[in-house]
Amino acid sequence: MANKIAAGVFIGLWYFAEAINAAMRFLYDYGPAIMVVCLLIGAGAGVYLAATSKSQKKFF
Repeated sequence: MANKIAAGVFIGLWYFAEAINAAMRFLYDYGPAIMVVCLLIGAGAGVYLAATSKSQKKFF
């Protein structure tokens, strides 16, 4: 029984490590593009909020 539990834990950790490895490869390939998209979305949201908020009307 303990042997099966140990095997299950080992397989679980291996899958976890593989998932992290795949995620790191994905980020290494696509990280810069994702960051640019996030920056664009953030900037767009910031400008939209600044333009639509009542307190910021005098700046636009």
